[in-house]
Amino acid sequence: MNSNEGRKAPWRDALVHLGYAIEDGFPADGPLAGGLVAHRLVRPDAARAGAPPATIDGGWAEAARVFVRAAEAADGVQPPVRSPAAVHGDDPGVAAVSDERLPVGARRAGDLARETARLAGSAVHAALEGWDLRDPTALGDLGRRALQRLLAAEGDGVSGELRARAEQETRGILDEMLRSPLPARLVSLDIIGREVPLILQDRRGLTWAGACDLVYREGPGRLVLADYKTERPAGDPAAAAERHRPQMAIYLEAFRRALPGSSVRGEIIFVRSGVSLAF
Repeated sequence: MNSNEGRKAPWRDALVHLGYAIEDGFPADGPLAGGLVAHRLVRPDAARAGAPPATIDGGWAEAARVFVRAAEAADGVQPPVRSPAAVHGDDPGVAAVSDERLPVGARRAGDLARETARLAGSAVHAALEGWDLRDPTALGDLGRRALQRLLAAEGDGVSGELRARAEQETRGILDEMLRSPLPARLVSLDIIGREVPLILQDRRGLTWAGACDLVYREGPGRLVLADYKTERPAGDPAAAAERHRPQMAIYLEAFRRALPGSSVRGEIIFVRSGVSLAF
C-alpha cells in the first residue's frame, strides 16, 4: 500500500531495516529483526453472506406499513390556503414552501444572505405601508423600527451578524429608493390603498390569500395593482419582473372578479431603482 501520490511509503520503507520487504511478496508471519519484532499479516474477515433477516414482531411490521402509507399521503397534501407571493414561477398552481413565519433557528442553517434579504424586505414593505409620502426623512426611521419589531418577534435565534446585516440592508434599500424617482412618483399617484387584502378561489378550486402592496387609480374606472420588489435585478429588469407574473396574475384575477366594470392592470416596482414594469 502506498501512502501518497508519489507512490512512497516512508513508514513501510523504515521497516526494511527490520527485515520487512514486499518485493517478493508479503513476508510470512513470524519474528523480524532477529526476533526483536513479531510480525503477523492481518487479513480482513470475509463478509458474511446471506445473513438471516431479523425477525420483526407482526405489530411493529404493521406499524411500519401504516407509517409508510401516512408519509405517502402527506406528500400529496396541499395547503388549504396559499400565498400568491410564494407561487412558483414555472407553475402558477404550485406554491413554494414558505418558512418565513418560522423562527430563524428552525430554518435552514447557514443561509445568512437569504435571511438578510427576507428581514430587510419585510421591514421595507412595512415602512412603505405606513409612510407619509410628503415626509421623505421619516422613511428611514420607519424602516429601522419595523426591522426591530421583526427581530424581536424572531426570538433568541437571531445572531449578531444577521442583525447587523439586516440593518445595513434595510438602510441601503431605503437610501437607494430615496435617491430614485420613485418617491416623487408615489406622491403624484391617486392612491386608494396600501397592503390591500384579497382572497381568491381560482377556477381550479385553489384558494389564495394575500395583500397587494399598493392600489392606485390612473383614471376613471382604471385601477393599477402595484407590487414592491426589494431585489436587485441582475440584468434586464423586464426579465426579472417576468418571474413575478404568476403572483400578479392572481392579484389581477381577484380584483377583476370583485370589480367587473373596472379596467385593472398590474405593475411590478423595483423600489431600489424606482423602475416599474406594467402587466
